[in-house]
Amino acid sequence: MSVLNLPRLNFSGQALWNPDTPNNSPGVYDEVTLLQNPDIPPATFVDWLKSLSSNPPPGQASLNGSWNTYGDGGCWFRDVVVGGVQFGYGQSTSDDPICNKSQIQIVGQRFGSPGPARMVDVAPYQSTTTQLFFKWLQLGDETLGFRASGAPRMYLRWSMLRNELFFTDPTQLPIAGPAGVIFQTAALAKDIEWFGVEKSPALQKLQQEATTSPNQGIVIQFAVYLTEYYKNASFNGQPITSAQELATAYANGFTDGNPAQSTITGTIGVWGPNELATAPTQILLNPANPVLPSVPTLPTARAVLEGLVVAATQPPQPLQLGPAMVNVDAEASNLALSFVTTIIETDLDATKANYGDLLLQVTGSSGNVLSTIATIPYASRDLKGYDQPSYRHTSGILDFPLTPDQLALVQTPGNLLQIFATNPNTVVLQQTPLVVETDDRGTYLDQSESTTITVAVYENGVPAGDGVSVLVSQYYEAPLDTSFQFPYYLVTAGNLGQACISLSIIPPGQPVTVVPQLTLQVQNGTISIPMTSVAAGTAMLGFQPFPTGTTPPAPTPGGPGNFPSTSTTTFYAIVRCLGFDNQLFAIPDDQVNWTNTYNMVLQTYNLVYPKMSLIMDLADESVVNSMAKQILAVTDYPANFLWTMFMPVTREMSAGRRHLLRRYCLKVINGQA
Repeated sequence: MSVLNLPRLNFSGQALWNPDTPNNSPGVYDEVTLLQNPDIPPATFVDWLKSLSSNPPPGQASLNGSWNTYGDGGCWFRDVVVGGVQFGYGQSTSDDPICNKSQIQIVGQRFGSPGPARMVDVAPYQSTTTQLFFKWLQLGDETLGFRASGAPRMYLRWSMLRNELFFTDPTQLPIAGPAGVIFQTAALAKDIEWFGVEKSPALQKLQQEATTSPNQGIVIQFAVYLTEYYKNASFNGQPITSAQELATAYANGFTDGNPAQSTITGTIGVWGPNELATAPTQILLNPANPVLPSVPTLPTARAVLEGLVVAATQPPQPLQLGPAMVNVDAEASNLALSFVTTIIETDLDATKANYGDLLLQVTGSSGNVLSTIATIPYASRDLKGYDQPSYRHTSGILDFPLTPDQLALVQTPGNLLQIFATNPNTVVLQQTPLVVETDDRGTYLDQSESTTITVAVYENGVPAGDGVSVLVSQYYEAPLDTSFQFPYYLVTAGNLGQACISLSIIPPGQPVTVVPQLTLQVQNGTISIPMTSVAAGTAMLGFQPFPTGTTPPAPTPGGPGNFPSTSTTTFYAIVRCLGFDNQLFAIPDDQVNWTNTYNMVLQTYNLVYPKMSLIMDLADESVVNSMAKQILAVTDYPANFLWTMFMPVTREMSAGRRHLLRRYCLKVINGQA
C-alpha cells in the first residue's frame, strides 16, 4: 500500500514556517556549550540580532539574527484542501463532498487548547535536519473529515535544488527558496477519529482500507517547495517586504514573527504493512549517475541559499531531477509513478521544465532496454503528463497499465526501471535497489546516555533479506573551517578523537571504544545500532547498503557544509549529543538559587530566543517564580518531550541544566527559594 495505492486524496495549498533563526549560526551561539557569542554584551545582544550587518555571522542573511529573530518555531497549513480523489488507477474526480472545501491542518497543543505544530532542527547549523512536531493531523471538522493522532514527528527528506531561478534570477527566491523537500507521517487506524464518513465515498473507502488488515492506517506525504520570504509580516499597517524594512520595524518596536511560506502538494493514502511512518519505502528511482547536473557543489549552493554569497545570474542550466517513487500492483497490473518532487520548476508560477517526452523503461542487468512501458508527455489533454496542470491534478502521481509480459519483466530479479529523457537523449532516473531509512531519524542523547535506533532496509520496495549488509559511518562537525570561502563547520568521517557517539557492537561487560565505522548484517529487514554519547555535539550516521560477502563501499566523503549530503542516495540519521553538564547535579541545595539558574540555564534562551521572553520574561525572577509549575510541566523529560509546548522548543537543554532549573522551580513551589 502507500500513497501510490488506492484510494488517494490529493491536496495542495501553503505551509507557513516561523522558526527562530538566530540559532542557525555558530557566530550567534555555540551548540555545544549553549552559550551566546561572548563578544556581544548581554545588555545589547537582542538589539544586535535585529541589526543589519555587512558581515553577518556565518549562516545568517542580512541581519545578525537572520530573517526571523522573533520566531517561535510554529508551523501550520494555509488554504490546504483536497482537490481531487482517486478510486481507480488513472482516474481522478473532484466530485466528492471532501473536495475543495474541507481544510487540512497540522495541529499542536497548548495547555487545554490547540496550538501550532513546531519546526525544530536537530542540528541547528545545518539545513537538512528539520523535524515537525505535532499532535494531530486534521481533515475537515467533526461533521466531515478525520482527526488523526500520528507519529509525533515528521522529518525532512530528499532535499534538492528544485527551481531554475537559482541560476536565472536568484533574487526572486533567496535563502531556501529554490529548494524542495518532502515530509511524511502516518497514523494507526486505532488513533483516527472519523467524522461524517457516510457523506463522502472517498472517506468511506479510505476508512475501509485503513482498517483492513494487514494495513496499518493512513499515511500522509507532501512536497514542500517555492519558499518565499517577507510575505506575511506587517508593522503599523505596513507590510514588511525586505530585510531593510524588517530592521527598521525592529528598531521601532516590532516583536512579531516573520513567517516564510511554501507551496505544498501531497496525498493522503493507506499505510500498508512493513512500511515506515515517516519515510517512503517503495521502489526508489534516483538521479542517474551518468547525468550529473551542472550545478554548484553543495557548499556553494548552501552559501547562496543562506545568503552568504550572491550567485551570478546565469542562463538556465541542466539540473538533476529529483527522485521518484514506484509501486507495482500486480493484482491490478498497474505501475504507479510519483513525480511529487521530481520535475524542476522554472519560475514563481511553478511552471514545470519541459524535457520533451519521458520514457518509462525496464532494463536488464547490463542496462539494455527490455521494454518501454509508457511515454510520458510534457502536457496532455487528459492531464496525464508532467507539466504543472497535470502535477496539480493528481499530486504528480501517474498510473500505467502493465501487460503480462511487462509485469513479468518488472518483477524479474536484476531488472531495473529507469526514466529516459528525449530532450536530451539521456537516462535521468534509475532504480536504486537498496534503500535504508529509519523512523529514528533524529535522536537526542544526554551525557553518557545510551540508546538503540532501528533502521529498516528495503530491496526493491520490500524488506531486504539477510543477504544485505549496511556500512554505518559517523560524521561530525569539526571546528570552523577558515580555509573555505566562508567560515563553516567542517564535516569529517571517522576521526576517533572527535566522534560524538560510540557505535561499538560489543559483548556485555567489555570496554566501550569509539568506532567511526561498522558493518551490520540485515536481519528481518532491519539493523539495530546501539550508541552512547561520548562528547557534546552533533553527528550524522550515514548508511550505505551492499550485498553481504562483497567489499564494503568506501564511506561517502564529507566536506564543508556537507552535513549531511542532500543526495537521495545518501541515507542518514542525525544524533544530537547534548551538553556534558552533569557536574550541575552536584550543586548543593543551598546554592540552587535564582542567580545560578539564570546564568547557567535561562540566559541563553532569553537572548538567543527572544520570543520566549515575550511569553515569559526569563530575566525576571518574579515572573519565572510565578510560572514554576508550568515550567516543571513543559520541561518534564522524557515524558513530555514530544509535546509541541515542550521547552525549550529546540529540545537542546542538557540533563544537568534541566535538573538545575527543575530543582529551582521545586524550591520556589515549596517556599524554599
